[in-house]
Amino acid sequence: MIGLHVFFGVMIVVGAVMTAISFQGDTDKLTKWQKISLIVTTSAIGLTIVSVISVYASIYIGLLLFALLAAYEYFAFVRVVREK
Repeated sequence: MIGLHVFFGVMIVVGAVMTAISFQGDTDKLTKWQKISLIVTTSAIGLTIVSVISVYASIYIGLLLFALLAAYEYFAFVRVVREK
């Protein structure tokens, strides 16, 4: 049962990362609600991982992962890509 839980968790994380990569630089074409739902979905998945690792492993690793998640969300969805 734990193996299935880990398997599906990894699938969810990979799917969230692939979604962020596929929309990188093109979020300006989305409506406001589409962009918000995309950010909330990927943030919820990331915060779930951060909270579990903070509780079961180390708060310092959790804080590091939180900073990485914030950078990931910024570069994937918020930053405006300027073309030369």
